[in-house]
Amino acid sequence: MGYITTEQLPAFHQFAYLHEESGLKKSKKASYTKEQLYEAVCNSFYTFSIYDNHQLIAFGRMISDGIYQALICDVMVAPTYQKKG
Repeated sequence: MGYITTEQLPAFHQFAYLHEESGLKKSKKASYTKEQLYEAVCNSFYTFSIYDNHQLIAFGRMISDGIYQALICDVMVAPTYQKKG
């Protein structure tokens, strides 16, 4: 399989679709709009996206103070790609 990885943000519609399909949305305790979640992603210190044939199949991000602390969060993988190592 020829996956493409990038540090660029995915398009809003790709992010929103993967966020819902991956089940991450269900695990959130608070209710945020898709737009609010994407805004949070846009403010991330670092993002990483994986595509298969131009389809976003995985995404993760890191928030950080840029000096000392960092946190990996919002790691999501499309269901058909989960549990494959």
